[in-house]
Formats: sequence, C-alpha cells, structure tokens
Amino acid sequence: AQTEIALAAHSEEVVSGNAATCTEKGLTDGKICSVCKAILVAQEEIPMAAHTEEVVSGKAATCTETGLTDGKKCSVCKAILVEQTEIGVIPHTEEVIPGKAATCTETGLTDGKKCSVCKAILVEQAVIAVKDHNDDNGDLKCDVCQADLCTSHTPAEAVDENVKAATCTEAGSYDRVVRCSVCNATISKDTITVNALGHDFSGEVIESEGNYYKECQNGCGETQAVEPPVTSYDAVLDNAFVSDKTNVLNLAFTNRGAWGIVTNGSHKLEDGTPETGALGGLDAKGKYVYYEFVMEEAGTVDFIWNIAGSLYNSSTKGNDGLADMANYMTITIDGVPVNIGGIALPAGGTYPWWNLQNVVVKGVKLDAGVHTFKCDILGTGGLNVNTMTIQSTVNTSVRSAEFTSADIVAEGDKVYYVFTYTGSSYSIDELAFWHNATTSYPIASLETVGDVTTIKIDVTDIAVNGAIDPHASFAGVKYINGANVNGDILGFAFEEKVVNANGKCYMLVTNWNMPSILVAGDNYMKIQGADIYEEDGKLYYTLSYRIANYDPSKFEFFDGNTIYAFESYEMNGLTVTFKFNLSDKAAGFNLWPHLRVNGTNWDGATNVADSKGDVKVSVTTETITFNGKTYTLKAQYSMPTVVVASAG
Repeated sequence: AQTEIALAAHSEEVVSGNAATCTEKGLTDGKICSVCKAILVAQEEIPMAAHTEEVVSGKAATCTETGLTDGKKCSVCKAILVEQTEIGVIPHTEEVIPGKAATCTETGLTDGKKCSVCKAILVEQAVIAVKDHNDDNGDLKCDVCQADLCTSHTPAEAVDENVKAATCTEAGSYDRVVRCSVCNATISKDTITVNALGHDFSGEVIESEGNYYKECQNGCGETQAVEPPVTSYDAVLDNAFVSDKTNVLNLAFTNRGAWGIVTNGSHKLEDGTPETGALGGLDAKGKYVYYEFVMEEAGTVDFIWNIAGSLYNSSTKGNDGLADMANYMTITIDGVPVNIGGIALPAGGTYPWWNLQNVVVKGVKLDAGVHTFKCDILGTGGLNVNTMTIQSTVNTSVRSAEFTSADIVAEGDKVYYVFTYTGSSYSIDELAFWHNATTSYPIASLETVGDVTTIKIDVTDIAVNGAIDPHASFAGVKYINGANVNGDILGFAFEEKVVNANGKCYMLVTNWNMPSILVAGDNYMKIQGADIYEEDGKLYYTLSYRIANYDPSKFEFFDGNTIYAFESYEMNGLTVTFKFNLSDKAAGFNLWPHLRVNGTNWDGATNVADSKGDVKVSVTTETITFNGKTYTLKAQYSMPTVVVASAG
C-alpha cells in the first residue's frame, strides 16, 4: 500500500514592485511560489509622489511688446502648476522732434514727436511751404537769398568783359556777356579766344647805316632783318631753261590764247573777282593777266612764261608777229617791275605760233603769304599766251576757294557733314575730302547758288569712337588757309551741335581749331579742363566737360563722404562748365574731384577698372591769393586738385 507523502514547502520567488512618481502610483515588493505561482506575500499600492516645483520666469512689458508674469511647472514631469498671465504694453515715452522754419528758398517742417525708447514716430512732421521772396529794395533781387525775381529776361546788347588783348606771341580772350536790361542778370556768357597775332612785318623796309629791316606793325618792338629792297627784276629769254625746283604750279590757258582765259579760277581780275569768260579783243584801255598765288613759307621762285607774240587789229582782224614784244607789255611781281627789254619775235607772218618763247624771271625771293603776278597788255597789240609756270622751293597754290561754314544734319536715315565755300566753281569730281592719309570720304552732293557752293559728305557709317578732322583739296591743290599746308578746313566760326541717329550721337565740335566730327554711343562725356579765378569778390573753381545727351543737373561731385555742391553750370556749345564757390574754405582744405552721374560713379578713360569717379585731366599749376589765403590748382594723382593754405 502507498504511503501519503506530505506537501512540499513552497519555493519563494520575489515579485519586484516599483516606486511611486508624481504621475503614477507605486507597488511594494511581493512574493509568489515559483512552482505553483501561489501568492505568498501580496503587493501593496504606494500613493503618487508630490510634484517638484520649478519657476518659469516671465518678462516685463515695454512700449512695443506685452509682458508675462512668473509661472510654475514640475521639473520632473513638466506639468504646468501655475499658469503665466499676460501683462499689457506700457505707454510710449514722448520726445520732441524739432522742426525748421521755411525760407524763400527751402520748405520748412513743423515739430513732431517720437518715443525716446523705441523711436516710433508718434506725431508726423508736416511740410511748411516756402515763403515769398522779399524785395523791399525794388531791384528785382530777393533781399534774403539774392534770387533773380525778373519774370521775363530782356536781353541787353552784348558787352565784352575780362578782355585780355592778344599779342604777337600770346593768345587773348574776352567774355561776351549778355545781361537782362531789366534786372541785370547774366543771360549768357561765352568765353572767346583770340589767336595770337603773330608778328606783322608787312610794313616798309627801313634802312639804317647800310642795314635793312622791318618793324612789327603790331607795335611790339620786334624787328626782322631783310634783304635790300628789290627795285626791279631782270627777265631773260631762255628756251633751254629747266628749273631744278621741285614744287611747280602750272597755270595753263584753256585755248592757249589771251582771248579766252578760263583757268579754273586761277586767273583773277585785280579786284579779286574770278574771270571765267573770254577777254575778247583788246580795247584802247588794254587788258591784263593777273594771278594770285600763295607761298606757304618763304622761298625762292622762278617764273617761266611761255608766250607767242602777234599784232591784233580790230579793223583788219589780222595777226602779225611782233618785232619787239617788250613794247606791248609790262610785268610786275608784287608791284615790282620786271625788266623785259630785248624780248622780241621776228616781224611779219600770220599766226606765228612756232615762235614761242620762254620768258624767265629767275631767283625771286618771296615771303610766306599771298603774291601777285601781273602782265599788262598795252595798246592795240595782243599777246597769245601758252602757259605760265611758277616753280618754287616751297609749296605754292592758287587761292581759289574759301570755306565759310560747317554743319551736321540728319536726313532720313542718313547723316551728312555739310560745308559751304565761296570762290571758283568746281565739279564734284574735282573735290576731295579726307581725314588722314588712309581715310577719305566721297562727296555725296554739290550745289552752287551764286558764288556759294554747298557740299555734303555722308558720315552715316562712321563707327562709334570714330572721328574726322576735315581736310580738302580743289582740282588736286590742297585747300589753303593762312600758312597751313595740310588742307585743313579752319578759320571760320560755327555752332557746336549733336545729331542723334542710328543709335549713335554725331557731334560737330572744335578740334585742332577745325569743325571736326566725333561719333559716340548713346552719350559722350570727356573732361576738358579746370581753372581757378577771382570774380565779384569770390574765389571760384571750375571744371569743364564736353558732353552729349547728359543732364548737367544730375552731376554730383564728391570726395569720400563729402559732397561738393556747384553754385551753377553754364553750357557753351557742347561744353558745360561747373562753378564751385570756395571762398569760405579754411587753410588745410584739399579738394580732389570725383564725379557720379545719376548715382553712378563716372568711369573716365583713365580709371575704368575701379570706377572711383576720379576726374583726371592735365592742368598747369596756378596760385591765387585771396582773403589772406592761397588757393593752388595743381595736378595731384592726375586730378585737378585745389589746396588752400594760409598766405605767406
């Protein structure tokens, strides 16, 4: 039989509890039998722990933002224990913004208010309108700001001021000023340069103790030694004569006869009128052949006149050879007679054209300038003329045309350079117009009305940055003006102007004293120069620019953070001159000019890379003493700088 075995003891196993927190309850440790899972020691509930308080800091209210009170939260579970409440904004702290009184030149402002803490505008400032000008003196000038109150300027007659007379060696100048006849305000002022006179030794030869000289007719006291005066020249008959001189001017008669002298303007009447018609039969008063030619510089000239003699009788219409041609003509060079004795042809015969003779006057010394050759044909005799040749050691030319005006015009999509000249008529094929040795321009059209000829040169296709300094020739002879030998077109006044076409600006400007063309893009600007001078008790500094398609009122001059306001500007052709009043500048003041236009620094040709606005141009150092200070204009960093120092 089986014997009952008693129950075995439970095998204890600990059941771990958990600590209570501020969000959950806890449990104590218990026990169970690891075999039968019977609960041996039951777990008991532990109550939740208290929250651990942490202060949440608030913030003070300001005049722009609300504040918050302090709050509380549990540092363990982050539960909000005490809510933060909003604190309203506090009032602004008022501060007065001072206004300014209005004047007759500037508007004013009322007082305003702002918060001294947050700077918010509490009361806006209102604009006070400008005041009326005050003219108690009745002189049409404001007593306060000196503004011109004349409503409609009436130009008075122009007057010349600041006249500096030209001398033989130095140029002169003067200001041509037009003022209002009512208020005396300056309407316009053009500074005109007068070329140096150059010595004028055109007077009589003076002899003193065997020496010969001429005095300058301008009264400068200079003298010029000269050769003893020539009282006559000797002509020779030399058919074998050949000049070794290189510069030759041939004056050929078109029909080889004295009765039809038509030489493209080379032949002139003595009063300067070109003779273009046939002379016809000689009358009792006689006829003459008269040439005017130009020596570009002093030199020695040979005259060779190839002639044939005949006797013209108006009743018989016969022509017989002349036994002694000298009896039928007198010749002068610049009024000095030529001894032509012994020039003869065999008598008898009809139309003795084979008896041509070279009448030669050798070694005539002439000064630069205009000279004349004249042959009077005497009595009822006539001389048949073949050619006359002037051969010289220097350039000679016939004076046959003179330019009188220049212009530039747009016609449709074309731009023309337009010139007028007076004098002899030339065909379009006889005219040449060029800029330099490699660039020439064809004449587009030619029109002559009376003695005025207008020529047009098409310059439409000249590229941006292109230029023309005009030169011309007539029938192969370079145009001559004064002592010029290059064909330069100069010596007359014209108006500078701009024509805008084809996306370019074509400018007619003064360059090398000529009416030249410059071509730019949409606009153009170049510094011309700087100056300082005293005027009306003030010390002024000026900057001059040549401009096209710029508004001078948009120019701003500066140095660093300092703005130099110009007092005024004036246009003269395409040149604008800005005027700065530096009268009140203290010793130690320096001005280095920089320029911006429409808010952009000028990138002049000398500082394109950095675009600092540097105004760079060459100037001659000049110092003026004014009100106990010295103002010096000089080039520093290539800029026209003004330096002010104490006098002495």
